[in-house]
Amino acid sequence: MTYDPASSAPRFSWQLLLVSALVIIGVAVVTYWFVTQGPGQRILSPPGSHVTEFSGEGNDTTGSFSVRGQWQVHWQNSGDHFSFAITGDEDLGTIIDQAGPGSGVTSVVAAGTFHIDVTAEGSWSVQITQGE
Repeated sequence: MTYDPASSAPRFSWQLLLVSALVIIGVAVVTYWFVTQGPGQRILSPPGSHVTEFSGEGNDTTGSFSVRGQWQVHWQNSGDHFSFAITGDEDLGTIIDQAGPGSGVTSVVAAGTFHIDVTAEGSWSVQITQGE
């Protein structure tokens, strides 16, 4: 607001409102980047931290999860067939395709928001952990 000496009432400044709005938007964008893609993400999900886990029986698609690069899928299944593909911000394709029960850990380098498409006979579980 600026003061107009010719009037006794303050005058509203659109320029001040515009600059204030741009500053607020700029701070919000930088904060969002810092926390979701930049160095702040390491603070929120340190290496080795648990991100999420899913389990089921038969074919299913998990809920979405967000990770920075270098994460792991710890998986296990008890049925005659198990495979999963990772899709989302990038389509990483089929990662595991095996006959019979088993378990393992698979490392993934892509960052973003993903979900896992499971094709299985029998029960299965996957756990996502953040890597470096």
